[in-house]
Amino acid sequence: MPELGFGPIPRCSTRLSRPRDPYRFSSTSFHATLSSIAIPTCYSETAKLECWWEAMVNELRALKDNHA
Repeated sequence: MPELGFGPIPRCSTRLSRPRDPYRFSSTSFHATLSSIAIPTCYSETAKLECWWEAMVNELRALKDNHA
């Protein structure tokens, strides 16, 4: 058989690779972030915090918009 001038056929890797994580979250930093957020345990605590109040209003508005 004549030589065609090509080298050996390249083999595909069987090694699994993980996709690149552009955000590079670590469980340690995620836990630290969650630990720094105060989570109210009742409505009276929640109503005093503007960020939670805004979140509740936005959620109710979204629910209303979805059912309209």
